[in-house]
Amino acid sequence: HAHAAAHADELVPQFDSAGTLVGAVGAARDVTARKRVTQQMAVLLENTRDGFFTLDGSGRCTYVNPAGARMFRRPAAEIVGVPLHQLLNEPERAAFQANHARATRDGHVVRSSGYCDSLERWLEVAMFPSPDGAMVNFRDVTEQRTSEERLRTWVDDAPVALFRTIP
Repeated sequence: HAHAAAHADELVPQFDSAGTLVGAVGAARDVTARKRVTQQMAVLLENTRDGFFTLDGSGRCTYVNPAGARMFRRPAAEIVGVPLHQLLNEPERAAFQANHARATRDGHVVRSSGYCDSLERWLEVAMFPSPDGAMVNFRDVTEQRTSEERLRTWVDDAPVALFRTIP
């Protein structure tokens, strides 16, 4: 049988008339479900193919998942603590900084997509405001874009013939 994890919100000591501690009164709540969801989210972030970063208010990386580190071709230890825009070249650097400013200032999700020359891949990026700064999701869509381009080329280059049949 699993034990519920409790978190004390407030604990008030109780003393008798002589000033001796005789107990405490407090309130507690079960945080088992919250802990389980937190653990599940950690597993998801560590195993997704999308790059995921958290940034503080100044854009400094506070967390990067393994996929994000692979996208930047650096160990996570070289990314955490660094302003993420510094790992990008222009014009991606300026666009990233502008999107970070918009997300944190306006409190809205900012989405962008395009070829990122710095990372040599096509990306869809979503930047979510958070109380501490922002959360960023980088999705590598290079394979999808390459397949679409191949299909477009195949269709454009396909021989076309029109026939009219006479009954």
